[in-house]
Amino acid sequence: MLSSSSILPQKDSVTIFQTKTYYWTYGNPHADTTLVLIHGFRGDHHGLELIAEALNEYRVIVPDLPGFGLSEPFVEHHNHAYTHWLQQFILHIHNQGKVIIFGHSFGTLIVSAALALSLPVDQVILVNPLAETLPRYNPIAQLTVFYYWLAGILPERSGLNLLQSKFIVKAMSKAMIKTKNKKVKKWIHGQHDQHFTNIASKKTILHTFQMIKNHSVSQYAKDISTPCLIIAAEKDNISSPSKQRKLANLSPNIKLHIIPSYGHLLHYEAPEAVAKKIKDFLEESTHYG
Repeated sequence: MLSSSSILPQKDSVTIFQTKTYYWTYGNPHADTTLVLIHGFRGDHHGLELIAEALNEYRVIVPDLPGFGLSEPFVEHHNHAYTHWLQQFILHIHNQGKVIIFGHSFGTLIVSAALALSLPVDQVILVNPLAETLPRYNPIAQLTVFYYWLAGILPERSGLNLLQSKFIVKAMSKAMIKTKNKKVKKWIHGQHDQHFTNIASKKTILHTFQMIKNHSVSQYAKDISTPCLIIAAEKDNISSPSKQRKLANLSPNIKLHIIPSYGHLLHYEAPEAVAKKIKDFLEESTHYG
């Protein structure tokens, strides 16, 4: 699976809180609707590229979160750093029309926390949201906690080497991949090998993981007053459909759609299906909102 578009996105940057953020604009730059796509843990804008390209009738903006991809890490990292950054980023890119905010995985945590602080957007899309904190008695979750704890106590260079280990990254990928398509599997491994190991700051990764460990979208769901669509996956072994149903029931403004046969990597395994549900959601609001 390769990028479907022959037109390269426009690359720009903005400095927010003394931190340079790089972002890419796809689709129609003059569209009345802008979608802002926020990627997940250890990823960058490449992970959401297929979805961005499938939404080419809209203006689609995908940043590298601070500390990931090309973007600089925060000068001061605190629990609300990403939330406040996102508020400022939305103000920077919003020039006209509607703004739709989209988050995947860890990105849903940032988005939902920002919504609780009145993020100025018209609609919300959460894909594979982190519905609950890491389960305390789940062996895989506890192994993950140990991995990041070990990286934290090691010296800077040794800790970075552990975090950048291609062997461990491949093991993570294997655990999350649910597609049976061999070409897609190979492509996902290649994407993770190229982008998951691109870590500039051990501090950023470890601080971000603590957010994932201790916080969840459910903590903020009752404050979601904006029309919201959750797109979940039947075989997501990080946040199961039952957890997503509980999350969706926390607010009357949340709609839930579960895509069968795939897992936590919906953005890689079924980008067309995700894009179609997004289009349907936006068109419904146009007709009835």
